[in-house]
Amino acid sequence: MQEQVTIKDISISPAVFNDYPSILEFLIESDHLYPAIDNWWKKKVLPGVLEGNRVILVLKVADIIKGLFIGKRATNPKICTLRLKDDVKKIGLGKALLSEGLRHTIDKSTKDIRVTISEAAEPSIIKFVESLGFHNIANVRNRYSHGVDEHIYSCPVPYHLTSRSLAWTHAENDTNNRQNSALLFSLKPQFADLIISGGKRVEFRRRFSRNMEGAIAYFYISSPVKCITFSSILSKVHHSDVNDLWKRFCAIGGVSEQDFFTYFNGINNGYAIELDNVKILSKKWSLDSIRNSYIPSFRPPQSYYNLRYDSPLFRMLGT
Repeated sequence: MQEQVTIKDISISPAVFNDYPSILEFLIESDHLYPAIDNWWKKKVLPGVLEGNRVILVLKVADIIKGLFIGKRATNPKICTLRLKDDVKKIGLGKALLSEGLRHTIDKSTKDIRVTISEAAEPSIIKFVESLGFHNIANVRNRYSHGVDEHIYSCPVPYHLTSRSLAWTHAENDTNNRQNSALLFSLKPQFADLIISGGKRVEFRRRFSRNMEGAIAYFYISSPVKCITFSSILSKVHHSDVNDLWKRFCAIGGVSEQDFFTYFNGINNGYAIELDNVKILSKKWSLDSIRNSYIPSFRPPQSYYNLRYDSPLFRMLGT
């Protein structure tokens, strides 16, 4: 008897490195349709992720991977993989995974998106894509497997899929959305040391947003350290008059009164960001290791910037 799947057990998110072994096992289940699919994963998908032209999302039920979406960003984007485990089919999760995958794959310039389906695949797969507005535009013999046709399907401007109303997605409130946000801050070494030791529990900024309450923040320590070393939860964001901020947070701000007012010189209001759950990263990422191994174009923030969940930097930090 199939166990009931509840909304609270389900998550759809960009894959992180720790997911990759399970994803490869999942893909190999399709080896009878697509021989050497493991080589495709290693030589096409993984490099594409680092270059920013491939998207990998995983659907998890109680933290176990039950669905997989791999998309290719291009002039004509492509759905490379859309699969679910048998025990979570026919309950709407395929459409939910596809919807979220397309949001990460297409942009305003997209005119159509394509998917190819082996003639040896289950007939229900073709019925599924056709029900979403995809239509067959070509058939290619021997494309992936000798003697087997590959059916090419296309759907013009599929924004009806990306805006699809998903009950479990819309059940998430604004707080949960902020908790699923991430940022990268830049800090001077002396302030980083104070935060790690507990002597500084508030970070002051001239510009910020109260919408970031609940977000996770990673911290890049500037020269001479030049390394991402720890993370924290932004538990509360206060926006107030500079004098009021000093009165309320001077004891835990880790900065002298003179330095505080010098920093806020020229503006009346500022931000005090409370830091909670400070954690040293299991792997510290130096500027050289990031640029040499993962993201050659990486530039540390001047103050902070948002991290997209499908960005190479976020996936790297999630390992």
